[in-house]
Amino acid sequence: MRWRVRYFSAVAAAAVTAVVVVAGCSQTVSGTAHRAQSSVPDPNRSYGYVDDRCGLLLDGSIQQAMGADHIVRPYSGAVCQYVLARGSAMVDVTFSWYETGSLDRERVLATERGSTITDKVVERHQAFLARRDTTGAACSATAAAGTGVLSWWVQFRGQHSGDPCADAEKLLTATLQSDM
Repeated sequence: MRWRVRYFSAVAAAAVTAVVVVAGCSQTVSGTAHRAQSSVPDPNRSYGYVDDRCGLLLDGSIQQAMGADHIVRPYSGAVCQYVLARGSAMVDVTFSWYETGSLDRERVLATERGSTITDKVVERHQAFLARRDTTGAACSATAAAGTGVLSWWVQFRGQHSGDPCADAEKLLTATLQSDM
């Protein structure tokens, strides 16, 4: 019987100690839980114009992603401009890579220009869509990437219907997934 008493005393002492330790170390924290914001998953990657590629995508890849019959790139560099034909509809597309840009700065500029902002996470990158219909349905998809920000802007010329944000996000996703 002695071993039961000793065993019970030891277990009881351990339980009391555990309760005291847990109670002494616990606290209540007020506030609202937010998803952790990690740093950019690719801090050393460049998304600029390299080897005749804009945003790491070939012109044929952009044409295919956009479902275009024809594509022309009238300008290439830190900003690449495209004109696409989808049937009789014309679509303007612009890629930009700001090597030392900031997602917050781009969001402020888009808001100042009257865009409707939708926050997103695209391929593990903080991003947002900015919809602004002035001379046609238009939207940009912008993400923090590498050391700066990259953006795809899509505008349906003369059309005020459709979803240019879906096309802009598709191009942004393809860029963030691409390998050099």
